[in-house]
Amino acid sequence: MATTAAKSSRGGRPRKQEYERRIASTRTDLTLTEKQYLRNQAREAGMSEAAYVHRRVLGLPITVPKPKTDVRLLYELNAIGVNLNQLARNVNSGRDGVHAMDWDIVRDKLSRVLRKVGAAFDD
Repeated sequence: MATTAAKSSRGGRPRKQEYERRIASTRTDLTLTEKQYLRNQAREAGMSEAAYVHRRVLGLPITVPKPKTDVRLLYELNAIGVNLNQLARNVNSGRDGVHAMDWDIVRDKLSRVLRKVGAAFDD
């Protein structure tokens, strides 16, 4: 039999102590509606069904992760990008009619959207 030192030099996950192993289980019967509800709740929480049930049974907190993208913010950023592109194209082609006020409007819109992005991802 290998010594403890030999086991620890092997790669991989360390062995759990006996009290840490999840060897006991429980079973419950659900209606199809209840099962679907459970699946949806677990998916919204970004967890597996087993992890979701485990946390619920033990009364542990379940935090729903914030969405990684907001379609409205992406739309606004795209619109600002289009405005910037049009302004830059007009300046580079030497067209008249591009004013500092146009750049200020785009800058203000961009600042507003970036504040929204910052607020959405603030923890």
